[in-house]
Amino acid sequence: MPNKLSTSQLDYLRSRLTSNLNFITAFKPKLFIFNGGIWYVLLMKHDLVKEYQKVPVSKSFNMYFFEIQGIASILFDKFFSRHFWGITDYDRKVTISRLTRTKYKNLQSIG
Repeated sequence: MPNKLSTSQLDYLRSRLTSNLNFITAFKPKLFIFNGGIWYVLLMKHDLVKEYQKVPVSKSFNMYFFEIQGIASILFDKFFSRHFWGITDYDRKVTISRLTRTKYKNLQSIG
């Protein structure tokens, strides 16, 4: 995965992101979850998200809390389902959900 996108890749992905967010926000979501390195490269490396809180879950796996279009958002900088980033099943079941509930207290009423 490249650390930076070419101008044409960035333009295309930024356009797709905006289009998708505009469509999804019509349904009034309470939380966006972005999973994987491409989202990290697009949103963080290209400064589409300016303000965020980085939370390490393991030495190689981080969560980022931020808002996008006024909606609470989480980004996992690598694929959440891959075992080799040092996250355990306990992290997946307990640690990540606890960090999310602590950060976004208003989401606790969600299923």
